[in-house]
Amino acid sequence: MLKQKGNTKKVNIYGEGKRNGNEVYVIGEAKAQLGRRDVDRFVRALKRLKGFLGAEVIPILLTYVVPPKVEEYAATKGLKTDWSYDLLPPSPYSAI
Repeated sequence: MLKQKGNTKKVNIYGEGKRNGNEVYVIGEAKAQLGRRDVDRFVRALKRLKGFLGAEVIPILLTYVVPPKVEEYAATKGLKTDWSYDLLPPSPYSAI
């Protein structure tokens, strides 16, 4: 939950940092199975959050399953889709 001046916004993924000395926020949506409606909702939320945060926002869509057409649709909106299972660190036993 992000709170600012009495306003509250819910986000699944949140991070903050600096890029070239400027503040940036990482805002993401996490879904087990990403659908077109989820992409549309996220795009609308990003528009509201950019004004709310007042800085650059780096969007992330994180999912376990995404149909190719939905992934292509997200790309047309300027969004990259990442898979949750790719974010896990390798097992110490994976080399055995």
